Amino acid sequence: MRVRGMALQLTIIGLLVAAATAAPEFPIGKPGCRDRCGNVSIPYPFGTKPGCYYDAEFLITCNDSFNPPKAFLTASAINVTEITLQGKLHVEKYIAKECYNASGRTGRFNPKFTLAKFIISDSDNIFVSIGCDTVASLSGNLKEAGSAGNEYEVGCTSFCNSFKYVPNDTCSGIGCCRTSLAKGVNRFALSVASQTNHSAILDFSPCSYAFIIEEKKFNFF
Repeated sequence: MRVRGMALQLTIIGLLVAAATAAPEFPIGKPGCRDRCGNVSIPYPFGTKPGCYYDAEFLITCNDSFNPPKAFLTASAINVTEITLQGKLHVEKYIAKECYNASGRTGRFNPKFTLAKFIISDSDNIFVSIGCDTVASLSGNLKEAGSAGNEYEVGCTSFCNSFKYVPNDTCSGIGCCRTSLAKGVNRFALSVASQTNHSAILDFSPCSYAFIIEEKKFNFF
């Protein structure tokens, strides 16, 4: 595992979200509607303008100022990288991060993520924390049919006092922790904190990270 390398590689995460509301499924966009944004195919019920999508929550905003153009869910900053015909979206989202040096904390970022008619796929994604002085949590809402939902929270901690004890390719609680997600998460906030400000491990683990990621794309090294 290269903890410092993770700071460069884990700027954004990929996760799968699935539609929580049933909609008619078609293999391509509706006639006369744009069916591609850059490298992303846009099948119905998604679309880029009124008359092309099922309802406003299925709007895909295509930003042509990028090369290639980028697709975003509704008018949000949620970058969509793939839409499958099974009703799942691959999206990118920022991670939680907290860093220290000898003078104290140098930065912290705890992102939030909200979906309306979509939920985070519990069968495809996992919650991960990385760092050797890391206490991470995911708190949010469980979307349930016919209810306003329930509050939900899960935690993950990872500790180590020497780099030599951090195993490669094994996320088992030493420098890395992973856990499953509950079914139906549609809104969450990530937070990450330290118990000792990384004071004894600044030379090899000055930062803590937490994120949701597709399990098959996660590689701890």
